[in-house]
Amino acid sequence: MTPKEWRVENGFSLAAVAARLGLGGKNARATYRRWEAGMSRCPLEIVVAVEDLSEGRVTASDWARLRQSTGTAEAA
Repeated sequence: MTPKEWRVENGFSLAAVAARLGLGGKNARATYRRWEAGMSRCPLEIVVAVEDLSEGRVTASDWARLRQSTGTAEAA
């Protein structure tokens, strides 16, 4: 399940997820949106936190597939 699918299914706004993850700053919502859309790489600690928050429904593999599907995956 993608992070966005999980967020929408559970009725969370981008801002609500960003707050639950403890993201601060002026554009925490936009930062999470970029991660969720695969536009930028999500830090490992956030990947783990989202897996915990989603009770395992969103995994590191889901984040990796998201990056691959948007064509933003970096070469190994």
